[in-house]
Amino acid sequence: MDRGIAGVVVALARHLEPGLTAPQAAGDMRTQRHQLGHVAALVGGRAEDHDKELPSAERDALRKDLEGRVQGLLDAWKRVADEKHEVGSGLRYQQHEGGSGPRLLFDPLDPELERQSEHGRRFKAHRSLRDVEPSVNL
Repeated sequence: MDRGIAGVVVALARHLEPGLTAPQAAGDMRTQRHQLGHVAALVGGRAEDHDKELPSAERDALRKDLEGRVQGLLDAWKRVADEKHEVGSGLRYQQHEGGSGPRLLFDPLDPELERQSEHGRRFKAHRSLRDVEPSVNL
C-alpha cells in the first residue's frame, strides 16, 4: 500500500473527475478537492472486500485506515496545488506529459523529489505497480 497508493489515488481522481483528466490539470485540485471524497470510499471499500477470511472488525479497521490515507493524500495534493499556484506555476502530473510547469508525481529515486515540500514528497509513484513488489530469486 505504501508504494502504490499515491499512483492509484491520482489515477482514480483523474478518471473519476473530468476536470482533473488533462495532463496539465493537476493544479485544478485547488477547486476540485471537495468533489473527491468518494475516491477514499472507493479505495477503502475495495480493501475491505479483498479478504473475506479476515474478521469483520479487521476488515473495517483496514477500510478506515485506507480511507484516512487517501483523504490525507487528496488534502496533500490540494496543498501542493496551492503552493505551486502561489509561485505562479501550473501543476502537471508527470514530466513526460509535456508542458513546463512543476509536476505532481515523481519516480521514487528521482533526485528532484527531495527538493519538494513535505506534502509534495508524498507523491512517489512507480510507472507500473509491477515495480512495487520486491524481486524474488527462483
